[in-house]
Amino acid sequence: MSSAAVSLRCFLLAVLLPLASCQGVRRQMPPITFHRVDAALADNRAVWDSLPPRGALAPELQTRWRASLHGLLHSMKNHSEPETWSGTRQIDGWSVTFTAGTATGPVISPAGFDDIRAAGPLKSSVAFSEPVKSDGAGLPVVMVEKNSPLRREPFLPLNGRHLPATLTAEFKGPRQVTLTFHNTRTVTKAPVKGTPRPLAADLSDPVATAMSRLYFSRFAIRGLFLPDRFTDDAGIYMPEPYDPAKIPVVFVHGINSDPHIWGNAMNSIAGDPALRQRYQCWYFLYPTGLTIHGAAATLRRSLRQAREHYDQQHRSVAMNNMILVGHSMGGLLSRMQVIDSGSDFYRAYFTVPPAELPLSRRTRELVQETLSFQHLPFVKRVVFIAVPHKGSEVVEWSPLRSIFKLIQPTVVVRSLLKEMTSVARYAINPELQRFKHLGTRSTENLSPHHPLLATIRSRPILVPYHNIIAEFAPMSKKGQSSDGVVPYESAYIEGAVSTSTVKAFHSCTKNPEVCTEITRILRLHARLPAVARKREQVKALE
Repeated sequence: MSSAAVSLRCFLLAVLLPLASCQGVRRQMPPITFHRVDAALADNRAVWDSLPPRGALAPELQTRWRASLHGLLHSMKNHSEPETWSGTRQIDGWSVTFTAGTATGPVISPAGFDDIRAAGPLKSSVAFSEPVKSDGAGLPVVMVEKNSPLRREPFLPLNGRHLPATLTAEFKGPRQVTLTFHNTRTVTKAPVKGTPRPLAADLSDPVATAMSRLYFSRFAIRGLFLPDRFTDDAGIYMPEPYDPAKIPVVFVHGINSDPHIWGNAMNSIAGDPALRQRYQCWYFLYPTGLTIHGAAATLRRSLRQAREHYDQQHRSVAMNNMILVGHSMGGLLSRMQVIDSGSDFYRAYFTVPPAELPLSRRTRELVQETLSFQHLPFVKRVVFIAVPHKGSEVVEWSPLRSIFKLIQPTVVVRSLLKEMTSVARYAINPELQRFKHLGTRSTENLSPHHPLLATIRSRPILVPYHNIIAEFAPMSKKGQSSDGVVPYESAYIEGAVSTSTVKAFHSCTKNPEVCTEITRILRLHARLPAVARKREQVKALE
């Protein structure tokens, strides 16, 4: 068989086999939809009239009303864009009123959102083993705010914002209706026919959509090998609208990774009513081919920008109680936010005083920003997950070193290297000479022999911190446990408030025990009582 025929056969198998495997998947039939709003509202009115005046709705009534609301939503979107849904409008002979609200209040105004879709059961269940859902009145929906050049909202995720809500309808008079989108991150009950009743809700679907691996996958390996392409996208992103009453918990991913790894942790927070009322989840996105101190400087700058934008007077209790959660190399970036550099970081790279470095002004500014810094006073706690505080021998393996040579330094780093090697080579720390490009690749920064790691360890951590260490297999030479990438002795640091171990590989952020430990620490940080069970995942909203 020719190579072309083999390639064609492999292509057909790759395309057809997944399709064949889906034939046995059962999907719910879509609800009845209407082309005109008039017919959809008339159908919904008939179901609404059959609802009892008080008490919980029977399951069959919940299903009927939900299907009717789904049809109404579909018809409304066919009629006009959600961004126009405000005030009272005359539509198909009906007086339709949209309840006003805010993105962080008990009711969310539909105006301004690009799309509103019914929450899908498959999306949440595929993403999370324990989706955060509840039965009740109304139609769970996802309200979508897209990121576009026309929107200049700072810290809006590149893939937009996805908020949970539940749609209800209240009829007054023969052809009058009020449509309300209830913020189910904030409320669990709402009036239906004048009586407060539990709302149906799906908090996992928006998290699964916002933290989609399919979307973020382009940032992982390409961000490692071609970091220059993604430096403009580096920064803090807020999947939820900023709430001054909630403490920011900032998630920082590691090398050759991206923010999707935090979806399970965010889902666990959404599943704890007390935590979701006290915390807002942010994440830091960055190309992991950057140097550790360069990426840490970007994180430091982004956190300061967020604080200056939302808390210019520096008086917010929540903002000044921030917590960082870092995995792998992301833990080193987080650690560098809660230490002072002194002159140690400079000495890790140079052997002469700064005044004697024959560098250009721009290069001096770069050296100053990345190697001389103060801790962020508004960060009050850090969680380290499988962090190589003492490095990892894995980056020294010959096959991997050959691959890592393909990492392209950024334009800024190449300019710096050119200047340093041409006029200031005598001033470079001799320990860096063993590394290609003087150890300016992130993978080289993770070597146990790189002076940067020893420098990070030498500076005291100025806030409470916690260790979460994964153990997967024993090291064959030293007999020490390891997660397959980072040995226990490298992940462990003394002085932690707590140290917990989980049986997992290095990529452990989706592990239920890791998520449980994160939520335990968040409860401790917010001074909430500890949960009674070892593993707490709230399925139904309380």
